[in-house]
Amino acid sequence: IYMASGDGYKILSNPDEFYRLYTSGEFMGIRLEIAGNTLSAAEVMERLKVVRSRRSDAAGRECYYAYSPLTGAAVDLGGELVNVQIVKGENCLIVGIPLIMGSY
Repeated sequence: IYMASGDGYKILSNPDEFYRLYTSGEFMGIRLEIAGNTLSAAEVMERLKVVRSRRSDAAGRECYYAYSPLTGAAVDLGGELVNVQIVKGENCLIVGIPLIMGSY
């Protein structure tokens, strides 16, 4: 979870703490790293019920910008509302809500 206060990020294992931060003004975004190649970007988008997406390359990696009605607030990227970003790493899948915070 990335914090709006500029304190960087917190790694959470307690779902109650996640919900408290998600519904507070402290929340800025989520970064989820899925190790290995067990899940594809298409499977993540299907589970999030993404209604539209576009593929591009970012830093030489496969990158998707998408919108899901399940994930909440979106950011405007050149007139397009986006609230899910997915990047295929070397041995992982990185998911950002609304965008990936930090490097990938």
